[in-house]
Parts: sequence; C-alpha cells; structure tokens
Amino acid sequence: MKVEPGLVSIRDLLLKVHSGDWSLWLPSFQRRFVWDSDDIKAFFDSLLNGNPVGILPLWRSKNPEDSDPFALRVLVGEGKSSENYLIVDGQQRVLSLLLLLNGWSIRVGDMEYTRQPISFNPTRYVIEAGKRGLDLSEGMRAHLGLKDVDTLKKRYAGEYVDRLLGFCERVSSYKIPVYFMDLDDEKSPLERAAEIFILANRAGQRITNVELMLSYVSGVLIPEASSIIRRSYDELQAEFKELDSNALTRYSFGVGLDLKQRQIDDVERFRSAVRGLAAQVDLTGRSVLSRALEESIPSSGPR
Repeated sequence: MKVEPGLVSIRDLLLKVHSGDWSLWLPSFQRRFVWDSDDIKAFFDSLLNGNPVGILPLWRSKNPEDSDPFALRVLVGEGKSSENYLIVDGQQRVLSLLLLLNGWSIRVGDMEYTRQPISFNPTRYVIEAGKRGLDLSEGMRAHLGLKDVDTLKKRYAGEYVDRLLGFCERVSSYKIPVYFMDLDDEKSPLERAAEIFILANRAGQRITNVELMLSYVSGVLIPEASSIIRRSYDELQAEFKELDSNALTRYSFGVGLDLKQRQIDDVERFRSAVRGLAAQVDLTGRSVLSRALEESIPSSGPR
C-alpha cells in the first residue's frame, strides 16, 4: 500500500468536487449518513475554532466500481472525473461539507440526504441549526465564487453579508490532514480498506461493535451481504421507526449463520468464523453466506 499524506483545505476540497475534478465514492462497508443538524453544527464549530477533526483516508482508484462493485457515488459536481476517491473513513464529515456546498441536500447512489439549514447569526457571530440568520450554504457558495455576492446583499444588509463571508473564509481555509492511499496492487484492496476503517473506528463512540462486524462482512467478504441487510433494514424501519439495526444484525448473524454469542461479541472471532463461510457456495454458485443472511433477516413484506 502506498500512502501519500497531505493537507487539503476545505476550499480546495469543495471546489474540486464541485468542478468534477474529484469524484467521491462510499465503499460498501460504510454505514448510512447519520449526522443530524446539531452534529453538523458541532463539526462546523470545531472548524471555526481550529480544533482537530481527524484524518481523512481516501482510497484512490481508477475504476471505483471495479474496486468495489457496491460502491455508491456521491452525486455532487459536474460529472465523473479521472480522479476517483473512495472515502475509507470520514463519511460523516465529508458529507456534511458537501451538504454545506449543495444547499443542504445531496444524493448518494439512490439515497437522498436532506438536513435543515445551518445559519450564521451576524450579530452574535455564531452558527445555529435552523433558519435563524443568514444561510451558511449561500454564504459559502458566494465565498467560493459559485453565487453572486450582490444577490446576497440585496437580501441582507451589506455589513451582515461581509461578516458572513469572513466567517466562511475562516472555515474554508481550514486544512484537513488527508491520506491518499493506492491499494490497487493489493491482492484484496477492499479487505485492506475495510480493515483500515475498522482500526480507525474501533475506539469511536458512534460506531458499535455490530456495525464494525457488518462493515467487515459487507465490504470485505461478500459485498452482496451489505445490499441484503440494508434493504431489509430500510423496509422494516419504514414500518417500525425505532427499529434497532444492531439487534437485527445480531439476529441475522446468529440464526442465519449459526454463530454463537461469543463469536458475535468479539470482532476477531467473528472475522475468523465468517471467513470460513465466505468461500462456500450452493449448487447454483451463489454464496451460502448471502443466501443464509437473506433467509434469516425478517422482512416487512414479500421480496
């Protein structure tokens, strides 16, 4: 694995994505985007204050869909580019920035994510969730030259717009440590990327042990498993809003794959057990692992 460390300003990141110079993709082992507006606001506050916000590992790939057949493209910008990057870790941060760029709505594959606006209060010089001041997305687009500043000044007081642009300058000049990784020469580049994701999040508060295991199964061994589990989860959550995805995943692994509790509770044991199942196929040539998961996950209706 080749790793090229660097610093990328938020300004450069947003402009590269908007212009189509960069295409960003989510690997199959990534979970859904889960941050709400309060999470996004807290992230922007960290940027404004110059606090560390972590490293962004990007997997450089000429053909992301070949590297990971179930990868999802983040549909922001002007089209596909020769520079394609899969977000190995940092999805919540990157998509929050792209929401800021794109007026608080983006598409990832066939999923659409929308969040309430984050606003800039020009009298208190703070940001707030909701429409309580000047829209921070409009200010950032004007600061980046993607929106006419005069149009903003016709809507808001010129002094307030100047404060908004100054605020956006502080955020956009923040430089994020980035690791550009070339994994294409690896025997199993997707497995390597998923292992990096697991190591990066093992001690995190938001990623549970079950989610790490799901990441390993769907991204490393059988990408089809991700589609099966996510589809069933989305169907059930549409009916049962408080559904616990961890409980569903545990049930599916335990019943469908005949794994004992101690094999589910420990990531290393889980990896060892599932690796043995991954190579097994039925008479039709389909993965036994995928079939067992599909049959064991409860569904809200006929498939």
